[in-house]
Amino acid sequence: MPEYYKSWPDGWAYFATLTLVGWIDLFTRRACADVVLDSLRYSIANKELSVWAWVLMPSLLHIIAGVPPGQRLGDVLGDVKSFTTRKLLAHIAQDPQESRREWLQHLFQYFGRAAGQAHQVWQPGGHYIALDSAELAERARRYIHENPVKAGYVYDAGHYALSSAAPELLLPLADW
Repeated sequence: MPEYYKSWPDGWAYFATLTLVGWIDLFTRRACADVVLDSLRYSIANKELSVWAWVLMPSLLHIIAGVPPGQRLGDVLGDVKSFTTRKLLAHIAQDPQESRREWLQHLFQYFGRAAGQAHQVWQPGGHYIALDSAELAERARRYIHENPVKAGYVYDAGHYALSSAAPELLLPLADW
């Protein structure tokens, strides 16, 4: 496996998907997307998260990421989910421009009650696939970058701003 797909000498990169409850299209609002991006930037700078590719779709995050041996990617991404839940709920409650406030709050409370909590924004857990070959890692990267094209949002992956395929990098990427 090429070195650029490894997070650290003995660590693998993983393809992970984090999905909002009910597939709610929350990240159509740039301010909500920025909450997730800010949390990922913090994790890159302070929690040794390595990110090789990502796309933030309206209701989910696809990411190729890794952490050093001795850490668990699920723990770091769990912290991202926990932090962003608090920030997103606060943003929705306070943003005078949020026309879907009552509907969103109702849905997050509904899913929270089903989980025994006051609110739930993200689906529990996440979907993680170890990228243990260069071919698998490249397929995952292509899938991530082509996701907005297949969804019909753009004709070219580089035109979707909330992706590592975009020319303006919104997140610092680990070396390929």
